[in-house]
Amino acid sequence: TTTTVPTTSTPTVTSTPAPATGRRVDVAATQIGATRGIDLVARSIDGSVVATSARRGGVGVDGGRYDFQIDHDAATGRSESLEVHFDDPVDDVAVTLTMLELDEWRGLQETGRWTAYGADGAVGGDGTSDPRAIGSTSSTSTFDLATSAPVSSVVLGATAYGHGAGTSRFDNNSDFALLAVAWTE
Repeated sequence: TTTTVPTTSTPTVTSTPAPATGRRVDVAATQIGATRGIDLVARSIDGSVVATSARRGGVGVDGGRYDFQIDHDAATGRSESLEVHFDDPVDDVAVTLTMLELDEWRGLQETGRWTAYGADGAVGGDGTSDPRAIGSTSSTSTFDLATSAPVSSVVLGATAYGHGAGTSRFDNNSDFALLAVAWTE
């Protein structure tokens, strides 16, 4: 079965075939705190822990330039981050990001990065969140995270427009929100 947690109600269970490796879980980001087995930690540009903030169906970092998004600061080259922590290691992690614009400024797309960690804290995979690279035609895109081992946590961050390609603006840059997380137990 697949557990689906809608953004405005309590968890519901729908009957769908489960992958051979285990039960597939799909959780709306706004329901993560209400779902056993997963938690979020938000970090500001300076790395300090801050509250998460939910809006427009997504979750981001509170207290930054955009309270409900994960934002890149072009002036410092640093990003806020959102950490997704699993109680037990999981496989086949996918994240759905929203407000990730395909053409934000001068033809450059909003982009991000992710790093997945195993239970021992070692990096099990990393990559980019680029809607154009996966052929997306929408500001909401799902990224399957390629990892070499089971995942205990994932850190999401924003980058300069187009991963730093071309000219960036110092008063605006990539920013987006986490809409959902899916994984196999």
